[in-house]
Amino acid sequence: MSLPPCPATQIESSPVATIGAASCRRSTARARTPLEHVETTRASAATLWSCWIDVGTWSEWAGWVGSATLEGPFEIGAHGRVGETTGYRTTFTVATLDAPYAQEFIVHIFGADVHMSREIVDESEVTTFKHSVWITGRLRRVWVRPLKRRGGELAESMRRLATYAESLHR
Repeated sequence: MSLPPCPATQIESSPVATIGAASCRRSTARARTPLEHVETTRASAATLWSCWIDVGTWSEWAGWVGSATLEGPFEIGAHGRVGETTGYRTTFTVATLDAPYAQEFIVHIFGADVHMSREIVDESEVTTFKHSVWITGRLRRVWVRPLKRRGGELAESMRRLATYAESLHR
């Protein structure tokens, strides 16, 4: 079964809940600094979604995450902490949520925000999902090059997520 276009990607008339003006800047911000990867898995969309919202498992499949915690349930405006494998620690905020198809959270770094959008694209024979990353903020240009260097990590993390979700799906 093919899903309709995700409302979270339709900025102008989106019925999706958002926090602040995060989604209003999405279309122009993404065009300037996109990093996207599409992956497939035999796991169901529901299993994939459960991995995304269980912040405690992020370190199992996201190569850059050493640890992650969330204050309360995974909902709009929820705040959490993420520690990178490099030792750098920062915070994030859940910005948009269209359960169980799409979400966006914002990782706050010095002078900029890293937007991470996850979306179920299709769930026919296999589940196809997409992860997009872009940066906004006054120091966006400073962070673009380091972000692009980590593009391979995004693809590897998504492959690990697909494998992790399939192990839970059995």
